[in-house]
Amino acid sequence: MTSNEEDIRRSLLWITLVFARANVRYQAVGGIAARAFGATRPLADLDFYLDVSDLASVLGEVREFCVWGPRHFRDETWDLTFAKVEWRGVRIELAQAEGARYYSTAERAWIDQGVDFGRSARVNVMGVELLVMPREQLIAYKQALGRPVDRLDLEKIGE
Repeated sequence: MTSNEEDIRRSLLWITLVFARANVRYQAVGGIAARAFGATRPLADLDFYLDVSDLASVLGEVREFCVWGPRHFRDETWDLTFAKVEWRGVRIELAQAEGARYYSTAERAWIDQGVDFGRSARVNVMGVELLVMPREQLIAYKQALGRPVDRLDLEKIGE
Protein backbone atom coordinates (compact mmCIF):
# COMPACT_ATOMS: atom_id res chain seq x y z
CA MET A 1 0.00 0.00 0.00
CA THR A 2 1.39 3.42 -0.92
CA SER A 3 1.50 6.18 1.68
CA ASN A 4 -1.54 7.79 0.01
CA GLU A 5 -3.33 4.44 0.13
CA GLU A 6 -2.41 4.14 3.79
CA ASP A 7 -3.74 7.66 4.46
CA ILE A 8 -6.98 6.71 2.72
CA ARG A 9 -7.21 3.46 4.70
CA ARG A 10 -6.71 5.32 7.99
CA SER A 11 -9.29 7.94 7.01
CA LEU A 12 -11.71 5.19 6.05
CA LEU A 13 -11.24 3.54 9.42
CA TRP A 14 -11.64 6.89 11.21
CA ILE A 15 -14.92 7.84 9.50
CA THR A 16 -16.44 4.39 9.96
CA LEU A 17 -15.61 4.61 13.67
CA VAL A 18 -17.36 8.02 13.72
CA PHE A 19 -20.39 6.38 12.08
CA ALA A 20 -20.34 3.56 14.65
CA ARG A 21 -20.08 5.96 17.62
CA ALA A 22 -22.96 8.05 16.25
CA ASN A 23 -24.94 4.85 15.50
CA VAL A 24 -25.87 6.04 12.01
CA ARG A 25 -26.86 4.33 8.79
CA TYR A 26 -24.50 5.01 5.92
CA GLN A 27 -23.59 3.67 2.52
CA ALA A 28 -20.17 3.93 0.87
CA VAL A 29 -20.44 4.98 -2.78
CA GLY A 30 -18.24 6.23 -5.61
CA GLY A 31 -14.67 5.05 -5.93
CA ILE A 32 -14.52 3.28 -2.58
CA ALA A 33 -17.65 1.29 -3.48
CA ALA A 34 -16.13 0.49 -6.87
CA ARG A 35 -13.01 -0.69 -5.02
CA ALA A 36 -15.23 -3.02 -2.96
CA PHE A 37 -16.30 -4.76 -6.17
CA GLY A 38 -12.93 -5.00 -7.90
CA ALA A 39 -11.90 -1.56 -9.19
CA THR A 40 -8.25 -0.71 -8.66
CA ARG A 41 -7.80 2.93 -9.62
CA PRO A 42 -6.33 5.40 -7.12
CA LEU A 43 -8.99 7.06 -4.97
CA ALA A 44 -9.43 10.83 -4.99
CA ASP A 45 -11.74 10.88 -1.97
CA LEU A 46 -14.17 8.85 0.12
CA ASP A 47 -17.90 9.24 -0.59
CA PHE A 48 -20.81 8.29 1.64
CA TYR A 49 -24.57 8.69 1.73
CA LEU A 50 -26.28 9.20 5.07
CA ASP A 51 -29.87 9.69 6.18
CA VAL A 52 -30.64 13.41 6.60
CA SER A 53 -30.92 13.18 10.41
CA ASP A 54 -27.77 11.04 10.60
CA LEU A 55 -25.83 13.53 8.49
CA ALA A 56 -26.50 16.26 11.07
CA SER A 57 -25.40 13.95 13.87
CA VAL A 58 -22.14 12.99 12.14
CA LEU A 59 -21.35 16.58 11.23
CA GLY A 60 -21.67 17.45 14.91
CA GLU A 61 -18.87 14.95 15.61
CA VAL A 62 -16.57 16.05 12.78
CA ARG A 63 -17.33 19.80 12.65
CA GLU A 64 -13.70 20.78 13.27
CA PHE A 65 -12.69 18.93 10.09
CA CYS A 66 -15.53 20.25 7.91
CA VAL A 67 -14.14 22.43 5.11
CA TRP A 68 -17.34 23.00 3.09
CA GLY A 69 -21.07 22.74 3.59
CA PRO A 70 -23.34 21.13 4.16
CA ARG A 71 -24.83 22.82 1.13
CA HIS A 72 -26.91 21.99 -1.86
CA PHE A 73 -24.78 21.43 -4.95
CA ARG A 74 -25.78 20.97 -8.57
CA ASP A 75 -23.66 20.67 -11.67
CA GLU A 76 -24.03 18.76 -14.94
CA THR A 77 -23.65 15.42 -13.13
CA TRP A 78 -24.87 15.69 -9.53
CA ASP A 79 -27.76 17.31 -7.66
CA LEU A 80 -27.44 16.74 -3.91
CA THR A 81 -26.70 18.22 -0.50
CA PHE A 82 -23.36 17.34 1.02
CA ALA A 83 -20.45 18.41 3.19
CA LYS A 84 -16.72 18.04 2.65
CA VAL A 85 -14.59 16.88 5.55
CA GLU A 86 -10.81 16.76 5.40
CA TRP A 87 -9.03 14.44 7.78
CA ARG A 88 -5.25 14.08 7.58
CA GLY A 89 -5.22 15.29 3.97
CA VAL A 90 -7.98 12.97 2.74
CA ARG A 91 -11.26 14.45 1.52
CA ILE A 92 -14.40 12.72 2.76
CA GLU A 93 -17.73 13.71 1.22
CA LEU A 94 -20.84 13.12 3.31
CA ALA A 95 -24.03 13.44 1.28
CA GLN A 96 -27.65 13.45 2.26
CA ALA A 97 -29.28 10.38 0.70
CA GLU A 98 -32.71 11.97 0.44
CA GLY A 99 -33.07 13.90 -2.78
CA ALA A 100 -29.69 12.84 -4.19
CA ARG A 101 -29.82 12.65 -7.99
CA TYR A 102 -27.44 12.12 -10.90
CA TYR A 103 -27.80 13.00 -14.56
CA SER A 104 -28.12 10.13 -17.01
CA THR A 105 -26.56 11.14 -20.31
CA ALA A 106 -28.28 8.23 -22.09
CA GLU A 107 -31.75 9.09 -20.79
CA ARG A 108 -31.13 12.85 -20.72
CA ALA A 109 -32.87 12.98 -17.37
CA TRP A 110 -32.17 13.37 -13.67
CA ILE A 111 -32.37 10.01 -11.86
CA ASP A 112 -33.09 9.67 -8.15
CA GLN A 113 -30.20 7.83 -6.49
CA GLY A 114 -32.73 5.76 -4.54
CA VAL A 115 -30.48 4.92 -1.60
CA ASP A 116 -31.81 1.96 0.38
CA PHE A 117 -29.65 1.47 3.46
CA GLY A 118 -31.25 -1.93 4.07
CA ARG A 119 -29.76 -3.25 0.82
CA SER A 120 -26.17 -2.25 1.61
CA ALA A 121 -23.50 -4.89 1.02
CA ARG A 122 -21.10 -5.56 3.88
CA VAL A 123 -17.63 -5.69 2.30
CA ASN A 124 -14.07 -5.54 3.60
CA VAL A 125 -12.21 -2.78 1.73
CA MET A 126 -8.59 -1.98 2.52
CA GLY A 127 -8.93 -3.91 5.78
CA VAL A 128 -12.00 -1.95 6.90
CA GLU A 129 -15.49 -3.44 7.03
CA LEU A 130 -17.90 -1.15 5.17
CA LEU A 131 -21.55 -0.91 4.25
CA VAL A 132 -21.46 -0.35 0.50
CA MET A 133 -24.00 0.55 -2.18
CA PRO A 134 -25.27 -2.64 -3.85
CA ARG A 135 -23.16 -3.67 -6.85
CA GLU A 136 -26.03 -3.48 -9.36
CA GLN A 137 -26.96 0.04 -8.23
CA LEU A 138 -23.33 1.18 -8.41
CA ILE A 139 -23.04 -0.25 -11.93
CA ALA A 140 -26.29 1.41 -13.02
CA TYR A 141 -25.28 4.89 -11.95
CA LYS A 142 -21.72 4.58 -13.25
CA GLN A 143 -23.08 3.41 -16.64
CA ALA A 144 -25.55 6.31 -16.69
CA LEU A 145 -22.89 8.91 -15.84
CA GLY A 146 -20.40 7.51 -18.34
CA ARG A 147 -17.47 9.71 -17.22
CA PRO A 148 -13.96 8.39 -17.93
CA VAL A 149 -13.51 7.48 -14.25
CA ASP A 150 -16.80 5.55 -14.31
CA ARG A 151 -15.81 3.62 -17.44
CA LEU A 152 -12.49 2.75 -15.81
CA ASP A 153 -14.29 1.45 -12.70
CA LEU A 154 -16.77 -0.54 -14.82
CA GLU A 155 -13.96 -2.26 -16.71
CA LYS A 156 -12.53 -3.60 -13.45
CA ILE A 157 -15.89 -4.41 -11.87
CA GLY A 158 -16.69 -6.51 -14.91
CA GLU A 159 -19.50 -4.61 -16.62
